Amino acid sequence: MRVKKETGQKLNNKGLSLVEVLVAMLILSVVSIVFLRSFSQSAIMNRDAKVKQYALTLAQSLMESVKAYDRITLDQQFGSGVDNDNFKIFQLENGDGSTRALTQSGENRVYQLNNVTLSNNQYDAKITITATTKTAQLLTVEPVNKYNDAFFKQDNDEQVGLYSTIALELANLGDITGVLDANEIDLDGRQINVTIASDDTVTVDVAYSYEVNDYTIIKSDLTTEEVDITSSTNPYSVSYSCYDNSATKSNGAKLEKLYLYYYPAYKTSGYGWLPCDSDAISIVNNSTTLKDIYILKQKNTTISDTNTAIGENTYAMAVSCNNTSGTADLNVYHNLGTKLEGAGSGSYSFSGASATERGTPWVEDTDSTVLVFDVKVEVMKHGSTEVLCELTGTTNVK
Repeated sequence: MRVKKETGQKLNNKGLSLVEVLVAMLILSVVSIVFLRSFSQSAIMNRDAKVKQYALTLAQSLMESVKAYDRITLDQQFGSGVDNDNFKIFQLENGDGSTRALTQSGENRVYQLNNVTLSNNQYDAKITITATTKTAQLLTVEPVNKYNDAFFKQDNDEQVGLYSTIALELANLGDITGVLDANEIDLDGRQINVTIASDDTVTVDVAYSYEVNDYTIIKSDLTTEEVDITSSTNPYSVSYSCYDNSATKSNGAKLEKLYLYYYPAYKTSGYGWLPCDSDAISIVNNSTTLKDIYILKQKNTTISDTNTAIGENTYAMAVSCNNTSGTADLNVYHNLGTKLEGAGSGSYSFSGASATERGTPWVEDTDSTVLVFDVKVEVMKHGSTEVLCELTGTTNVK
């Protein structure tokens, strides 16, 4: 028979006391409240961020439409004679109950787009267009031939697309704010690549080299992360088709002259453009015939005379020319040695064994005025006056 040895220890069969249970429940309640509040705040921030992101999408679309359509079309679209199915300014969702209104005073316009449905959110949008008259230095060139001459005219708000591209990439990385601080964009350089093909077709590709380093994003779970975005992994460029004579070549149409109207990318900031460390034009002639190239640096009328003079003091365009056939030459005319504002001569560099730098075969008219429209797009929640998103820009009269 086996005998159990007594150890003198007594088992505790009392369990937890009522006080201990209450304390545990209290701790659990406090932790639960903190967790639920954090979860609720995260959900609210995520929802608000999406609301602002859709507001930004609406504002950008409206801004692009204002610049794409002429004023007569805009007046018609926001008038009473166009229904939702035929509204071209913004693609409305099926069953959208939006309304539009137009107020005009002389050259100025105020367009209203109310109760727009975008991903189950309702918005009101207001577009204010104000006409301003500015003095500009216009370049008058010799008579042109639409069959034998090509034209490149750069958009003065090209960098808006760069901003949107980076903001979209931040959203893809999980950022819920929908807001990008433009001061964090380091624009290393811009290159305008001009290619004349063997069949005389002309294309222009404007490529931007940039980087955004150690940018802090806020994710849906409210955690933060530092990310890098560069042009090597997320490139941005704008392409233009300037000349295509495929339909008229049989009738003798051939490229003889190419006019390049461009806006300088200055190193200084403070007027709507990002400061750019360098600016360059590369021209490649793959044809077998001599071409005349006219490079016309033009003043951005959205920039004040003072800021233009500051930008011109440190601006230097670098032009390089090349050909693949070895037989085609380029005659290059330009105004790069002239400052658009301020005293002294403009700085530039020119290289290319296949190109000859010529004079300035045009007349500068400093007494001309240009009508420019300042555009402001505001987006609010439907029925509210609080502005969720505001974009400003300019467009020329059309």
